[in-house]
Amino acid sequence: MSLIATKVEWHDLRIDEGDLPGEEEPVLITVEALDGQRLVWHDAYFKFTECGDDIIWCTMALNEFGKPEETAVWYPVIAWAYLPEPYDV
Repeated sequence: MSLIATKVEWHDLRIDEGDLPGEEEPVLITVEALDGQRLVWHDAYFKFTECGDDIIWCTMALNEFGKPEETAVWYPVIAWAYLPEPYDV
């Protein structure tokens, strides 16, 4: 059995909060839960707020009817990374 590794470069927002991907570009994010646990989410992105001076991180979730719907990420986002390149298994 062989392991396949892909290169993922994390951007730590605690070091540089202005180091952001393109707006609405799908990325991986690391969030910090209330208990201090760190979780990695995929298919997240950020958008500027309507006034344009702040950002909100978003992801897609299923609503009560089973349809995908944009929802805000309410946990603090501490890092992000571009999705790794696809590979054959």
